[in-house]
Amino acid sequence: MKLKHLRKCHHNCMDVHPVKTQMISSGLLWGLCDVNAQSITHFAAQNHLENQDGNQELMIEWKRVARTSFFGFRFVGPVGHFCSSQVMEDVKSDFLPAFILEGGLWPLVQAENFQYAPVLCLLSWIEQQEDASWKQWIIYFLPSMEQKGHGGS
Repeated sequence: MKLKHLRKCHHNCMDVHPVKTQMISSGLLWGLCDVNAQSITHFAAQNHLENQDGNQELMIEWKRVARTSFFGFRFVGPVGHFCSSQVMEDVKSDFLPAFILEGGLWPLVQAENFQYAPVLCLLSWIEQQEDASWKQWIIYFLPSMEQKGHGGS
């Protein structure tokens, strides 16, 4: 219930003061994530390295957390707010035309393209690549050229 209340409060703040709310949220999240990163690094090092001292205590670098939080607050918050607003506007205005173009026009263009540049051209180009490292991988997926009567000595 408290998480739901916190989410509703956040949405209300975003409606009233979007940039300030984004700045504060980003600062807090970046700081928390840095504390988590330091914890994960500490415990991973303890598990994978042999410590002569046994279990060392986790020491959070609070200056690093403060710098990271400040970066989230001062840069990521405002920039993220304006970038996400611009992305949402672009998606709303450009998605449908781009979807129609990609899904409707390009399959027709490619069908026409393969009519004039058949797969044999691709196979011929692959044959000329000698012993390129990627050639062994792609030939695995293509039918044998000798079986089709296109290759040979």
